[in-house]
Amino acid sequence: MLHQYLKDLTREEIALLAALAGFLGVILGSGVTALTAIVAPWLARRSDQKRQFRQMAIQAGLDNWRHQNELAIGLLKAGGSGNYSVDAPDDYIIHMLLLMDIASDSKLSVEEATDLIAQKGGRSHPGERSKA
Repeated sequence: MLHQYLKDLTREEIALLAALAGFLGVILGSGVTALTAIVAPWLARRSDQKRQFRQMAIQAGLDNWRHQNELAIGLLKAGGSGNYSVDAPDDYIIHMLLLMDIASDSKLSVEEATDLIAQKGGRSHPGERSKA
């Protein structure tokens, strides 16, 4: 049936169909290009934001770890018992990543965020010993 329809077309109609096919190809190509031009920067910005988020959490965790070390050293210099330990830096980094992830979730209420931190963190601060 399609073969018969194409057989009955005049030269002008064939030329018009060819021009229409070319035009639709240009429209489709420009649409794909426009979509790529919109999505690529969005993905790059999102990736950059995640990278900055991780860097900020790492820096905050390391700063917190350094502060805890300084407190422990100050305690020892002041004649403390030395019965205070500071966890490894990665504990502080993971803790900060968890806190920042929960804090950045705008769907959570304060109560839900507090419960989630208590659930996942297990304790309020990496340097704090669990009461067992």
